[in-house]
Amino acid sequence: GTIQSAIDAASTGDLIIVNPGVYSENPILYKAVKLQGSGEGATKIFANPSPAERLAAWHSKILSLLGNDPFVANEAPGIMVLGNVPPYQFTAAHPSLIDGFHILGAIMGGAIYVNTDVDSLTISNNRIMGNQGNFAGGIAAGAVGTGVPNNNPNLTIAYNRILKNGGIQGS
Repeated sequence: GTIQSAIDAASTGDLIIVNPGVYSENPILYKAVKLQGSGEGATKIFANPSPAERLAAWHSKILSLLGNDPFVANEAPGIMVLGNVPPYQFTAAHPSLIDGFHILGAIMGGAIYVNTDVDSLTISNNRIMGNQGNFAGGIAAGAVGTGVPNNNPNLTIAYNRILKNGGIQGS
């Protein structure tokens, strides 16, 4: 299966263990779950948003969850974290996690984009390399000047290897 199908099937507080392998997808984390890879060298998310059909499906899912799409047609982050999707909420009572992945190949969305209203997320032990982004090639939380508030309390970013990414307006 896919990481996205596991997220879609999960309940708040679940631990999703992702087996070693290469996953060519751009998961959308919209539930307070723990996403655990098998290690930065073992579980890779190849986030290049191609072919066009996969990218179009990603944008359709974003529209269905948010009602709007913060990215243009050719953009998608490696992992998109949405904290403002009713009825799901990220809270301190159910801390979330993205741990143990190698994320590479994202074009114009960066490796991990934390939108807003994500409480108690830890991003740790990942290798984030070779991604591009408008605001950040590595990890972005909120987006200055876009009207999206950076309301992500208790966000922890620790023990990641973030290298060789490129950002147009950030790093």
